[in-house]
Amino acid sequence: MVFNILDVSFLNLRSEILLHTFENKDIYVYGMSLGSHMATNSVYQLQKKEAFAGLILEVPFDNLMNVVRLAVPVPLPLEVIMRDKYDNLAMIENIKSPILIMGGSIDTTVPVELAQNLYNYAPEPKKIIIYENGKHSNLFNFRNDLDILDWMKANENGWLKSE
Repeated sequence: MVFNILDVSFLNLRSEILLHTFENKDIYVYGMSLGSHMATNSVYQLQKKEAFAGLILEVPFDNLMNVVRLAVPVPLPLEVIMRDKYDNLAMIENIKSPILIMGGSIDTTVPVELAQNLYNYAPEPKKIIIYENGKHSNLFNFRNDLDILDWMKANENGWLKSE
């Protein structure tokens, strides 16, 4: 049997829930960059019975074609040559969990505009944090881990408000 990366991430989360009898409401799902799609897809697929505690996306994109279009300035028929679209935008409107999106203002790998676009389509409650001078792989330098913990605490205490 052949699994793609989406199957593996989905099955891993599903097996963790089943094996350890966790409930979705007790689980925060985190994804960074390409992993933002695996996280979004897993929450989207597994939320049918119950919403998750939250979805945390670090330097996410709206869809992979937009990332490639920005990186490759030559006009190419991407719809034909890209098999995997990794379209977070197609799922984000249907996410039933609170969403935290973090991006870096000078990210050249996944420009922050793609995270902002994803945020614009996300349902409430949602929060976006853009780190001034943040790049693709250095948000930890801005102590985004503390922002994540603060957001989780606010979520657990019912204090989340849209921004």
